[in-house]
Amino acid sequence: MAGFAGAVVFVQLVLRDVAKPLTWRMGGGMQAANSIMPTAGSTGVSFWTLNSIGWGAQRFAERTAVMIIAPAAPNFVLIVVVGVLMGLGVVAGPSDWWLTWLPAAVALLGGILVIAAARWGHRLAARTSRKWLKEGLHIVSTGVTGTVDVLRGRNWRVLGTWVECSDRSAPSTRAWSRSVTACRSPSSAWAIRLASSRR
Repeated sequence: MAGFAGAVVFVQLVLRDVAKPLTWRMGGGMQAANSIMPTAGSTGVSFWTLNSIGWGAQRFAERTAVMIIAPAAPNFVLIVVVGVLMGLGVVAGPSDWWLTWLPAAVALLGGILVIAAARWGHRLAARTSRKWLKEGLHIVSTGVTGTVDVLRGRNWRVLGTWVECSDRSAPSTRAWSRSVTACRSPSSAWAIRLASSRR
């Protein structure tokens, strides 16, 4: 139930310029459709709903890119935080630098490069004359920059990206690992399993 609510409030956060009663119904419909037809079902429901209030394909694609990319942000944060804490010896786990500091540095650097590439993508889109390339670059770049804007907003609804996983968790670290794996977050699963590998 918490996972369902988390997903719905996250939809409200990304589609904050849409009336909340509509996003509540749309978020619920997306989750229901997703259980029958993963990804395609929720995308179809959201497109049908937003198209009915006048949204075009370009605007829809930009917001969909944010909804796809934003849930990956906690994976980067988790790898960096767990890697640093294990490297400092604050939490139990391996102390080797290539299992702690290196993954944390790679995740941090990767996040910075992705954000820089998105900003470059916006500039490139403004220069190109090819419509398909301009739209494609703008959609992908907006997915990243929109995610940054969502996280910077400090809205409590951003917790919706975490709730879906935490709702399935158990008190033990190994249960957390199984829960994150069920949520299909490979990098998060790696970080959690790494923390429990030498328990």
